[in-house]
Amino acid sequence: MSKAEERRALGDGAGDQQAVIRASVDRANDLKMKKAWEVALSPAKSLPMQAFMLYMSGSGIQIFSMGIVWMLLTSPWQAAWNVLTTFEPFKQTSLSDDPTTTDAPPKPSIGPLILPILTFIGCQVLVLALGVWKCKQMGLVPSGTGDWLQFETREEPPEWSAVRLAAYGQ
Repeated sequence: MSKAEERRALGDGAGDQQAVIRASVDRANDLKMKKAWEVALSPAKSLPMQAFMLYMSGSGIQIFSMGIVWMLLTSPWQAAWNVLTTFEPFKQTSLSDDPTTTDAPPKPSIGPLILPILTFIGCQVLVLALGVWKCKQMGLVPSGTGDWLQFETREEPPEWSAVRLAAYGQ
């Protein structure tokens, strides 16, 4: 079907033109939402590969394993900090509901993207948790009582020996 046939089929009225524009905007919004969901779930899709890399790096403290752990600990913070920039291209456009204002420009809104944004941040938390788990496996996270001995205080002994009494006169 050619463009001219489409125009004749749809009619030349302003209402029909508005419906075509609205359908086009809705189609574009659907595509933007699908791409936003792909971006939101991309950190979760990379989790198995990152876990395999952590497994292969071993539990010792070497430069390779420290580099991977550093990446797992810093990249979620950077991604969460730039989340609005990441989802900027996927802003949804909304047309005015008033049929008399056909020349009003579409208004982009990030409101409909709240669920993909929250999913993206949740996936980044999973990546961060994987990094913290690896730090614990490497022994970098203080989790035992021996890790906190420097903060332990010693009490005075409850009894005195005879040598101490003779030496200090107490």
